[in-house]
Parts: sequence; C-alpha cells; structure tokens
Amino acid sequence: MRPIALIVLLAACPAGTSTSPPPRVVPDEPTLAVTTTCVESHREGHVEWTLDASGLPLKQYENSDAAGSQWSASWVRDERGRTRRLLIEMLEGIGAGDQSREMTHVDRDDGSVEERYQDAISGEDVREVWHYDERGRPTRRERQRSDRDPEVIECEYDTLGRVIRRGERRFAYEGNRATPFSMRFVDSTDSAQPITSFRDVVVVHDPYEAAYTHGGEVVRWVGDCSDVFFWPCSPVFAPSRADGSRAERLPQPVRRPHASLEAALQELCASPGCAESIERASGSGSVRSVGLVTIAQGDSEHQSTHLMLGLADGWWRGPQLADGPFNGNQTSGTLSFRVEEPRLMQVVPGGDPELVVRYSTETSNEVEGRQVDVTESGLLICVDLALRDLGCARVPEHIHQEIDGELTEARATLRVVGDGTIAVEDRVGSHERMQPESFPVEWLFEL
Repeated sequence: MRPIALIVLLAACPAGTSTSPPPRVVPDEPTLAVTTTCVESHREGHVEWTLDASGLPLKQYENSDAAGSQWSASWVRDERGRTRRLLIEMLEGIGAGDQSREMTHVDRDDGSVEERYQDAISGEDVREVWHYDERGRPTRRERQRSDRDPEVIECEYDTLGRVIRRGERRFAYEGNRATPFSMRFVDSTDSAQPITSFRDVVVVHDPYEAAYTHGGEVVRWVGDCSDVFFWPCSPVFAPSRADGSRAERLPQPVRRPHASLEAALQELCASPGCAESIERASGSGSVRSVGLVTIAQGDSEHQSTHLMLGLADGWWRGPQLADGPFNGNQTSGTLSFRVEEPRLMQVVPGGDPELVVRYSTETSNEVEGRQVDVTESGLLICVDLALRDLGCARVPEHIHQEIDGELTEARATLRVVGDGTIAVEDRVGSHERMQPESFPVEWLFEL
C-alpha cells in the first residue's frame, strides 16, 4: 500500500530570499492541508467532499440542476476537533446568501455529547445528541428541532468495524472486504431472515468507486467515500468525546498499483470514457512518468483535474489538482481550469525530478456580498512525487481580478532556476497572491 497525499496551497506564501526573508503573511484560510476527495454524482447534480488526513470534512460543495441550486460549506474546528462554526453559503437557489451557523457543545453525564445550533433559514433551534460505544463510534444520533419529535438514526457495526445497520437500512458484505466494496441493502424487516431479496443493489467497479440503483436512478461514489457513504454512522461526523478522543475512521480500501495509466483511470471514472484530456510527461529515477487527467462525470459533466503517477512499481492515482466547470445552470465557482506543458525537471537539486505545469483558471464568486471575478495563470509545482509528502502549489504569474467592477491586475515572469529557487522577473503591478521577488521552493510547503 502506498499512501499518496496532497498539500494544496489555498493562499500564496510570502516571497523573499533564504537569507533575508520578509515578514510572513497569515492567510484567512489554512495555508495548506493534506486532503482527499469523495464525489457523489447522480442524474440531477453532484456533491463533492474534501477531507483532511484523518477523514474529517473540510469542505462540501453541492450542485443540483433539478432544484436550480448550488451551495458550499466549510468547517471551522476548535482544539478538540469539534465544529465551532459551519460556514455555509447558498450560491444559487432559495435562501441565497450566508447561512452559516455557530455550534456549541455540552458534555452530558452519560457520556453523550449535545450539539446545538440555529437553522439559518427557519430560525429554529436545533439540538443533536450523539451517543457512543466503548470504542467511541456513534451508535445513535437524535436530532430535535424546536419542540418536534426527534429524528433518530441508530448505527451498528460488525467485528471488523464495518457499518451493518444505519437507521432502517442494513448492509451485508462479501468476505472480509472493507467499504465501499460490494454490499447489499435490505429492508429492516428482512433482518431476521436470510438475505434473498434486495431493494437496492450496489455495483462496485473497483475499490474506489461504487454505484447503486435507487428508484431507477444510478448514484455513483468515487474517491475516499467510506465515511461519507455511511453518514452519520462514522466517527468523523460525530463530535469528539469529552476527553477529546475520537474513534478511528471506518475501514478503508487498500490501494494497489496499476499496470498502465489507462487502468489507473478506472479509479477516477464512474463510467468508461470520462477522460476529457490527458497531458503526459516522462521522467527518470523513481518517477517514470506522470499524467494530468481532466475528467467529466455525471449528466452535468462536472470536470476535475487529477495527477496520475507512474512510479517504479506501477501507476498510482495521485491527488485532485483542481475542480472544474459543469454543464447546467452554473453561474459561479470554477468556470474553467486548464493545464499544459507538463515537465518533470530538477527544481530542487538531488533526488527525483519535480513536476512543473502551466495552469490557467477562471473563477467567479460572491464574497461578503461583493462579486469577485478572477482570471489567473502561472506555474503549478509538485514535489516529492514518490513520497507521502507529495505536495502541489500554484504560483501565479498573471492575475486579473475584478471586485464589483474595481480592477486589480499584476503580472510577472517565473523561472525555475534549478537550485531550489523560483526567480520572479519583470513584475508589473501587485496583488496579495503574487510573489514580489525570488523565493525558495521549500517556502511553498512549510507548515
């Protein structure tokens, strides 16, 4: 098993020289995070989750063509990992605007944890009570709105830690496979009888992709989806206990290399032929080759760009590099993302080569009531391609930004020197995400 992670720069790092660095700028969001993704797609839209290294959700984005809505959410946690604030923005649809909620927690005498917040749309007070087993896994979640009867979901697990019941639905597995491998759904009324008939059927094409049919519609799950699939029966969705402890994630699939890039693509594609474009580069040493693949999933053809790695032992699925546009009623988010001219070259002296790619992107978002439109291009740099510390960062060369019609533009020429530094030349204009002068590559990936 070769775990591969991604370090994504969400805001630019400060520039300077290794001998006389300028003051560091602290961005509004975390500078970097080791992440994985899970994408659920169906006929009417898709949901994308971004999870941290321990499986805790960082971001969620949902688009529904049928409902004419799209929204995003980000989690802000306290020192114990509990959700302190859930930043929710309805980008389009009913209740458009800020729907964020403040979360408070009460540790109860029986070991359960109560989570409280106010629904931004209805104004109702919501109380969720989470109960745990001796290993810290959630066994019962009670959600109560105002004075209504509580909504209850109970969870059960087998000796391997897999979910065998979530509410009224039971799960059966084949052999000792971990989720989300082949499983069957049965009504709770069948629980005392041998499993002979199924209401829904999950079809698994590989360890990273599952599709099930429900009411005649195929719903597909691609990526790191075990915890998301079984929500809320997963420790990553329950608040940590009073002592700050949290049970381990649900069992995860074991990753193995593939004989070819085309075979590795099956981990990405919910259906054959999803690859829109493939950019390749050849290397040496442990990194034999790389592929940058842009895929389109689902009826809305939601695009995303991924890194595939050809290492000494075969092809591995690397991280998702960027989200992309989709067909439908999209008016915000990532409107385009493109990569070209990938090169495996020596950015840092010694060791395996690094990946340098030219990228361009266009985004449109509403931030604090202001319309922000950005066109950006530059270099995408990925280091430690064969190690767990694999990291990728975008370094802009050109930024064209309009905020409610007010224009900011900056440009420069970036040059990979080959001694571990990136030279910034011919800079015109300024922007907070533009590097003002040459800088060491290691600054992009420092914690």
